[in-house]
Amino acid sequence: MHHLGRHAVACFLTRGGCYVSWERGAEVFEEWLIDHEEACNIGNWQWLSCTAFFAQYYRVYSPVAFGKGWDKHGAFVRRYVPELGALDEKWIYEPWKAPEAELRRAGVRIEGDGGSGEGEGEGVYPQPMFDFAERRTICLEKMKKAYAVGLYGDDPRVLDGSWKYLFDEPSNEHEKEQGSENNRKRKAKGQATLDGHFKKGENMKEMQMDLE
Repeated sequence: MHHLGRHAVACFLTRGGCYVSWERGAEVFEEWLIDHEEACNIGNWQWLSCTAFFAQYYRVYSPVAFGKGWDKHGAFVRRYVPELGALDEKWIYEPWKAPEAELRRAGVRIEGDGGSGEGEGEGVYPQPMFDFAERRTICLEKMKKAYAVGLYGDDPRVLDGSWKYLFDEPSNEHEKEQGSENNRKRKAKGQATLDGHFKKGENMKEMQMDLE
């Protein structure tokens, strides 16, 4: 499985919208990948799900834009989702937006949710599971909140469980200042900080790619 496909799957399953635990995804990869290596698998799932906050990583892979960027004609989709094989490339990543005439020409019906048994049959493809743009917005807001709080694994509030109450309140300047102070203390001790791993320009470039 190509590494870009792994990234897209890991992000979509976790914080990209489904919010399934990264551990479940890692278990499936461990079972099925022929090149599975434990440290690499676990590390990448933690990275893509942002459960390991070793860097301020804002990228959220779009299942539509990402595919269009790397496989414009939809060859991968046509091979593994044969019910969409005859669709024009304009609609291959968003078949639910295709005009009725195009759906009829391609022999595709958009029905059901793909999980209840409704809408099964040849040429049937389900409606989207959720609004990806909406889920991405929620994810980025929560991640910015987490980065502003600025907690690390050795923070007393992490160890005693009180960290969760910090996320019940709206973000404020005090939290941002506290996060910055935590970073300053770690720098003074020679410890890694979130800001030190990724340059601002690289983050902005990745965010722009996701919005295209």
